[in-house]
Amino acid sequence: MRFHSPSASSAGSLGLRRPQRGFTLVEILVSISIVAALMASALLLVPKGMEMSRRSQCASNLADLGALYQLQRMEQPGRSRYDGAAVLLALRAESGAVRFGDEDKFLCPGDPQAVFPRSDPERQRWSDVDLGNVPDGLCSYAARDFSGHPFGARGRRKEVLATDRQGDDGRTPHHDGGLNVLYDDGAVKFLRRADLGLESSDPIVVGAASEHPELGSVAVRVGVD
Repeated sequence: MRFHSPSASSAGSLGLRRPQRGFTLVEILVSISIVAALMASALLLVPKGMEMSRRSQCASNLADLGALYQLQRMEQPGRSRYDGAAVLLALRAESGAVRFGDEDKFLCPGDPQAVFPRSDPERQRWSDVDLGNVPDGLCSYAARDFSGHPFGARGRRKEVLATDRQGDDGRTPHHDGGLNVLYDDGAVKFLRRADLGLESSDPIVVGAASEHPELGSVAVRVGVD
């Protein structure tokens, strides 16, 4: 008589089951550690990604405004009638180079004082603005003080046309570690503290109070001649 060992199918039919192996405590702890590490990385990367996006949009705004200013300067040569942010806002209020509905070009997404328009009546503020006394919130950028710093005073070197305004005090940062600067050749460069000869703890000051010659050539207070 021959004896046969029960096959897997027959074992299953007899109701026999192999013991199932569960997760060990070590495996659970390792999994938790991996998830925690991924979450920590995300918490670090997401803010950096958002900051890079804000910085990029700000640079794009400045580049567009610089190109429109240069076109207007070709059509109307000579020194600007305005100083400070009024130089840029005139592209909307007077020449219409910045069209109705495109007012966000004047606003840096990293500017805590910017007031973004969300309706036509709010956008009308850029049409009706008094360029001699511009209210806060309409422009995030400090354009050149042409009265005190006309182009050409430094020879053929490229010169600053506008920068992040850094708030009414010239010190409120829009971006981490530096600011965007628009030059008269249309180039936009992000200058860090090291580029400006500043220590990591030094404030970045723009306007007349700045000790840096490039940043001192712009007018912080909007609409001031």
